[in-house]
Amino acid sequence: MRHLLLALALLIPSVAGAQRSFEYAVLYVNKTTGYAWETPRGVVGPDPSLRSFAAKLRCQGETLGAILNCVGRDGWELTGTYVDPTQARGIQALMFKRER
Repeated sequence: MRHLLLALALLIPSVAGAQRSFEYAVLYVNKTTGYAWETPRGVVGPDPSLRSFAAKLRCQGETLGAILNCVGRDGWELTGTYVDPTQARGIQALMFKRER
């Protein structure tokens, strides 16, 4: 009986975890066109001004770090980055996810 209870206890978290779903977002940083935030709900930007981009996201602060902290408070977790090596001006994509 103990072994059955232990097996069930180990199985329950994995079954519950299988039901989790996520949504994804991308923060684009482009030295030419500026900043953009793309989620399943839509796109904010592009905006060449970090200050006005932060205001559109309703974030306080005028740095990329402040924006990262702001989206983090909304539950977004940075999961990966991409830099396009073919672009001399540097296009970066920062990928985020959060639980629905």
